[in-house]
Amino acid sequence: MKFFLAALGFSIVIAAPAFAITNAVWSKARFEYVRARLQSNPNFYNYLLGDCIYTTKRTEDLKKLSAEIHVPLPKTAEVYCRRVLSAFASEKVSYEDYVNYQTKHIQSPSIARALQGKQK
Repeated sequence: MKFFLAALGFSIVIAAPAFAITNAVWSKARFEYVRARLQSNPNFYNYLLGDCIYTTKRTEDLKKLSAEIHVPLPKTAEVYCRRVLSAFASEKVSYEDYVNYQTKHIQSPSIARALQGKQK
């Protein structure tokens, strides 16, 4: 599932929405910069949220995503994007998890928890 990172504003770079529109991998510096901007700038968060929702709603895999995150189809894009952005901004997803997801499509426990809306 290539949804997760595209939501982080990787829709510009983040076979689905937000995290994985491409296989491009950010440098650690770029990853930390975007995270810091998300934490400090509500307008940036809202911009990425809107972009993620728009991108996610257009994916053919929306039904699959809905089932995976246990959310009704009409709310899937918004809930998914909020979960992803919140997990990223709150540092629940490490750079290493991000790289493994983007390059090897390995879903770490932190990414799985974020998609399910679980806190740890």
